[in-house]
Amino acid sequence: MKSLPPLLITSAVTVASNNLTRLSLVPDRLSYTADGIDNWLRIVPDLRIVICDGSGYDLNSFVSQRWPGSQIEVLSFLNDTEKVAVFGKGFGEGQIIDYALKNSRFLLEQDVFMKCTSKLWVSNFESIMTSCNGTRFNIRTKPTGAESRRFSWVDTRFYSVTKEFFATNLADAYKSVNRLEKHYIEHAYLEALISAGVVNDVLFPKKPIIKGVSGSFGVEHKN
Repeated sequence: MKSLPPLLITSAVTVASNNLTRLSLVPDRLSYTADGIDNWLRIVPDLRIVICDGSGYDLNSFVSQRWPGSQIEVLSFLNDTEKVAVFGKGFGEGQIIDYALKNSRFLLEQDVFMKCTSKLWVSNFESIMTSCNGTRFNIRTKPTGAESRRFSWVDTRFYSVTKEFFATNLADAYKSVNRLEKHYIEHAYLEALISAGVVNDVLFPKKPIIKGVSGSFGVEHKN
């Protein structure tokens, strides 16, 4: 579907600090990343994908051999590893998105992009893809008690967003991430959406079902 915005996959094939992730071996991380892309291309064979790796790992030969002829753009650079170690993976992800938006020709050509963390895909994407032409998020609510209807955090594993909205409201959100204070990118995004006054206006019409493996915990996602 040429009308679909490109998908940005944020990646870190090598990990600078093993205390931030349980899935640390390069072959494993590559294999699960490939599984995620395989599933995206199974669902949407002509999907334009930008995979941006913040660990400096060059995925060009891997991508060209595994998916010849596919529309996959590869970018790589080295995150500020010291700050990622201190503030957490969400800080690194913010830097990856910033780099991709400044350097990707696929993203440069479009007003909207989708974002998914590497090693993951959305199994019910066909049922929500028509809503991915603008800003859409899945926002979690507190599960129990009197505050059960209050929003708790934004699911940043997958979302769709206009570049204008992202630049205005989310581009700098990662700079407030602090893992020692348990203030993660999911909380920073929620604060930004609340500040913009759009929380109830940007929800996916149907919850994305996330599949794949968590790099942080090394286990399969149960959504």
